[in-house]
Amino acid sequence: MDFSFSFEMDAEYRSIPTERGFELIDPLTIDSEYQSDLLTYSTNATDVLNFSNPRHFYLSAGSLSATQFDFQLRAQIIEALNPNLLFKFLRTEQENYEEAVRSSFVELQARLAESSIWFAAYGTLARLKKEDDVGFAILWRPAENHELRLFATFADFTRSERNDTGDYFVGPSPMATGLKWIRNRSKLYRELLIRGESSVEWRDPNSSRSYAFGHRLISGTLRRSDSDDDRSWLALRWQWDRKHTGIMSLDGAGSVTGRDLIDRDRQQIELRRNLFLNENQSAQVGALWVARKWRDENGRELQHQNFSPFISFRHDSKNGGVELGIEATKFEALGDLSVGSATVRTEAIESRLNGRYYLNFENEASLSLALTFDIDRAEGGAFEGGHGKFQTTF
Repeated sequence: MDFSFSFEMDAEYRSIPTERGFELIDPLTIDSEYQSDLLTYSTNATDVLNFSNPRHFYLSAGSLSATQFDFQLRAQIIEALNPNLLFKFLRTEQENYEEAVRSSFVELQARLAESSIWFAAYGTLARLKKEDDVGFAILWRPAENHELRLFATFADFTRSERNDTGDYFVGPSPMATGLKWIRNRSKLYRELLIRGESSVEWRDPNSSRSYAFGHRLISGTLRRSDSDDDRSWLALRWQWDRKHTGIMSLDGAGSVTGRDLIDRDRQQIELRRNLFLNENQSAQVGALWVARKWRDENGRELQHQNFSPFISFRHDSKNGGVELGIEATKFEALGDLSVGSATVRTEAIESRLNGRYYLNFENEASLSLALTFDIDRAEGGAFEGGHGKFQTTF
């Protein structure tokens, strides 16, 4: 099944969020069921491999609550204009209680004198000039399916100068720098990403507010296939990131009068084993561990720890398949509980039954629809929500 959690999509293009940014690490929105929801939706290690296809479309939406979805969309087109020049278009969207990304990028890559070195320049497509991100990268491609990318992205590059609403950055525009390394060879896929964002204060005199942002991230993926047909494999993914965000009140002179700051550390590890049983049947088993730690401006700390084993069985036919799976999450809250939601429990077991139906189409397109049911407690009903996913290459 598509068990997963909130790994960042297209993390090498990320910059500070300018929409909902100050809400993204608020522990008041995270309860004992949140990680269980993310476990059932979103991308897995196989989806990440598909993202490398030059022409790919991916769409996923799963219910988080009565009013919100965990939502992801990714569309990519890479076109070789000639042997030494590549054009790339990327649309990436990822939205839940911790992510708020909606961006379109165009990138032009040029090779240096028939070598393995490429230079890239990229930028966002936005109506408002204050929202323009621009970036540059150096790429090393010594062989097919082997790439090292060193990048620097300048977020909202002209916000302070080309802006008709009066908000501005205190100091220079924020910058994200890092590297991404990918190698896919001999049935083994490896990926490493490191990204750091400079801290920035973003002031909005019209709302008498000032926002603070900062982020660090390291993530990795290992995926080993047992055979050429890729039916049995083992995958490991991990991610660590630290976010700093906050809201500060401003007086009439633009001076800071009050602060509401918070830091959040998040660690995530997922291990997944896919087993080919026979021509029509397969099984998947694994577990993930996710820990979040918040610290506010008064030094109060709160921790959420989640451990989630899962297992599923799938039966395939010519045009699709059905899948049935069970997953459980052991949740524990530690520290100063007043930092988080007043309704969150200190300990909880969240378990659910997931049923999924697959449809396969021509041109490697697939559609899956899922229903999920609470099997440990039925507060407000046993039905937990639904999930739909569509992806294709073209």
